[in-house]
Amino acid sequence: MGDTYVTCSVSPCTIVYQIDLPPFQLSTADGALIAGAILAVWALGWGFRVVIHALNIDGVKPESESP
Repeated sequence: MGDTYVTCSVSPCTIVYQIDLPPFQLSTADGALIAGAILAVWALGWGFRVVIHALNIDGVKPESESP
């Protein structure tokens, strides 16, 4: 799962533990794919909000938009 490196000299020892978990080993392409998916979900939610606002079924304006 991970590697432990111990370095000792005259000063106190230093222990470094490296995590080798798959979620933290993303390539640039994988990161871009995840970022694109997050952006697509955000855009979909924004689009639903715009459509619902455009339909305005009950005919009453929300308080934040009334003059």
